[in-house]
Amino acid sequence: MHNLDAMNPPRWTPISENRLYELLDESCQLMTDELRHLWQLIHLRHAEIWQQRPWADEGCGFWVVATFSRSCIYFNDLSQSFALSQFDRWGNIMEFDPTSRSLTELLTSLLAEPQTA
Repeated sequence: MHNLDAMNPPRWTPISENRLYELLDESCQLMTDELRHLWQLIHLRHAEIWQQRPWADEGCGFWVVATFSRSCIYFNDLSQSFALSQFDRWGNIMEFDPTSRSLTELLTSLLAEPQTA
């Protein structure tokens, strides 16, 4: 169970597109070559606002910055960090991820996951 009350999501202000791109640029500067290569493979050329109910309703969605398989990486305005979730259709984040991670931490965790054939 998440430590956030699903019936009363907290109030928040969405990150601006300019600030999002500043964070992405800062993150890219900290990436190893391996992480940068992964990022180049999965990032969206232009971040997109996707829905995630009920958490993203107040800000009209969360910015999705990368996709792979049926997963997406998005900026979670509530935790002010990057998050990972599955998506069921383009534009809809299925689950809220309350974990607070930098983009480099999230990408590192993806590389550490065992690969299945």
